[in-house]
Amino acid sequence: MSNSINDPVAVNYFLTTNLDGNETELVLVLDRGSKSIISFATTTFGELINKATKLYLENDVIGAEQYWREVIKMNSNYELGYIGIGKSLLRRGEFKEAMEYFKLGHSSTYYSKAFQQYRDNYLKENFDWIMSGILLGCFVIIALVYFVRLRKGYKPEEEEGGVND
Repeated sequence: MSNSINDPVAVNYFLTTNLDGNETELVLVLDRGSKSIISFATTTFGELINKATKLYLENDVIGAEQYWREVIKMNSNYELGYIGIGKSLLRRGEFKEAMEYFKLGHSSTYYSKAFQQYRDNYLKENFDWIMSGILLGCFVIIALVYFVRLRKGYKPEEEEGGVND
């Protein structure tokens, strides 16, 4: 029947409750060409996406994660599912894992945000070690330069153009 859509002029999405109490998601398309209303029922895959999107819009990103994981099980090429999982991980503070999901979802914007948070946390946790290593490296370089000059016989008093000239 989808081949008979010639000139769609309106689309509406709504929920209906069946006699058994279950809700069904429907999409109605008004077609001017065939002068008909065509009804489409949402698939399980579509229902999962709608539930995840609804929770995301209600600012429950972490709650939406379970639905995004189901979506990914059904279609591993669905990039928005990876991005949804990545957002949940980002909100929970699991930045490295979030980076992996954003990479799978091809979202450079959110990958950059997760990477920035991961880098900042890494630097905070390891600042003492990093600075100790830098200071130790500087000390070693200064000591090596000093010992190389001593070995070559360099003496500061013997420089030309000094005060005694």
